Parts: sequence; C-alpha cells; structure tokens
Amino acid sequence: MKRVFCVLAALAITSVSAWAIDGQVLINQSTVVSAGGFPYIISQPGSYKLSGNLTGFGNCGYVMGFPNPQLTTCAIWIQTTNVVLDLNGFTVTGDTSSGGAIGWGSPTQGGGGLYAKAYGTIRNGQVVAVTPIASPTQSLNGDVLENLSLETTGVAGSNGLGLGGYNRLVNVTAPGIPLNPGTPGCTNVIQNTNFYYSLASSYGPCSSWTGNY
Repeated sequence: MKRVFCVLAALAITSVSAWAIDGQVLINQSTVVSAGGFPYIISQPGSYKLSGNLTGFGNCGYVMGFPNPQLTTCAIWIQTTNVVLDLNGFTVTGDTSSGGAIGWGSPTQGGGGLYAKAYGTIRNGQVVAVTPIASPTQSLNGDVLENLSLETTGVAGSNGLGLGGYNRLVNVTAPGIPLNPGTPGCTNVIQNTNFYYSLASSYGPCSSWTGNY
C-alpha cells in the first residue's frame, strides 16, 4: 500500500509540473526530452507556455521561409491551428547553423501546405536560429506575433519573415531579418517593429502600419 501511494504521489507531481494552474501546457528542456526530444511537436489547439529556455532542434519536414525555400529543422513544430505559445520571457534557440527554431506546418502534406489561416499566436520572448520563424507557404496567415525578439544567426537579410494576410505584429524586433508584408499587406497590423529592411513600400503604406516597420 505504501508503494502504491508513493507511485500515485509521483504521478501527481509529474502532472502538476506539466500543466500550469490556468490550464496551459508547460514546456521546458526536461519536458521536451521526456516527450522524445526535439522537435517539440504541438499537434493540438490550446495554450502553451515556456517555463525555461529551450535549446535544440530536430527534423521538421519541408518548411519554407521567405525568401529561402527550405527549413528542415526546428525546436518547436506547430502542426495545428489555434495555438497560443507564450515564451514567458524565455529563449528558444534552434538550429543556429542552417535551420530554424519555430516552424508552422502540416505534417500530412510533408510540411508543404499550411492552413489558410493558422490563427496562432507567439509572444513574449526571444527566438534564435538561422530562420527563427517560418511557415510552409513562405508567409504567415491570420497569426499574431507580439513582444518578440527574433535573432538570425545567418547572414543578415538572407532569411526573412513573409506575411500573407490578417496578421498582427506588435513590438517585434528583428534587426537582421527582412519583412515582406505581401500583396494583402494592408490587412496586416504592423506596429512598433524593427526589421533589417522591409518591402512595405511596395505594398503600402497602410493605415494599420505604425512605427518603424
């Protein structure tokens, strides 16, 4: 009986460590390793929160990033819609030599067909890799990036962030990363951002853009 009680107590502690009080799934280096290693795959909609820095990467299939068309490694692979990823002030460091850190893509299409609108959010932290954030369509659609520092370890200006439509970028600092708002640029809200350079002049200016975009 004593042994059973100890096992149940251990399971309870494990359960608490994996979930925040508000129902968010907590992610840290230990939980990633115990889940099978990198990349950490998010396949269910919901709220996820870092409770420590992440460093590592694994195979994320065929994922694209503007303007270069391949990103085959990442630390976190978001495979579904309606995901909120709160970095909670921590840093995700992915492949700093040739790949990425956070990939948005569908495994059913080899990572090649992102949802028309992912309705995803990444906020509150730092992302470091050659291509910090990328999606299979070379552009984000219907997503939110806020209070982020994106740091490329590649050649400045060579691996950028492409936007489709209906995105919201607020307080994003990415001094080595170019920004391409895309054809439906005015459907994007871009506020207080700092990119390496921007193709915004080709598609705007738009009333929804303020600050240094």
